[in-house]
Amino acid sequence: MSAFNSWYYSWAPLVAAAAENHAFADIIRVGLVPMFGILYAARYSYLAAAPFSPEAGALVAGIVAASLLGIVYVAPITYAFARALRLRKYLLALHRIRATPLALWTVASLLLITAAYLLGSFTLMAVATANLVLSMLTFGSIIGIRALASAKPPIINPAPILAIFKRKLA
Repeated sequence: MSAFNSWYYSWAPLVAAAAENHAFADIIRVGLVPMFGILYAARYSYLAAAPFSPEAGALVAGIVAASLLGIVYVAPITYAFARALRLRKYLLALHRIRATPLALWTVASLLLITAAYLLGSFTLMAVATANLVLSMLTFGSIIGIRALASAKPPIINPAPILAIFKRKLA
C-alpha cells in the first residue's frame, strides 16, 4: 500500500486541480468510468479468494486490478502513440515477445511475496508486491496492445476533438 500511495499521490493532486476546469472535468469523468469497473472486478475477486485467506484475496485483487489497468489504460495509449508515430516495428515486436520472461518475473515476485510473508519483512513485501503489480500491468498492456494490433482500429484524427476542447476553454 505504501508503494501504491506514493504512486497515487504523485499524480492525483494534478488531476484534481485539472478537474476544476470544466473542459478537463468532462475528460476526467469519462476516463474514470472504466476505473470503477476495474475496482468492482478487484473487489469481487477479493471476495472470492478472501474466505481462503485475506492475504490471498488481496493478492488476487491486486493481480486483477493491475492486469485490467494495463489493458484498459496503458495499452490503448501505447498503441495510439505507436501508430501515430508510425512505429510499426514496435507493434510487430510486441507479437514476438514471449511469455516466458514475463512469467518468470511474475513467479519470482510471488516467491518473494511468500518469502516476505514467512520472514515478516515489510521492506521485502513492498518490493515484491510492487514487482508483482508491475509485471501484471505489463502483462495486461501487452495483451491489450496485441489485441488492438490484431484488430487494427483506425487512428482517429485528433484535430476535431482538440478544436472542441479549445472552444470550451475559450
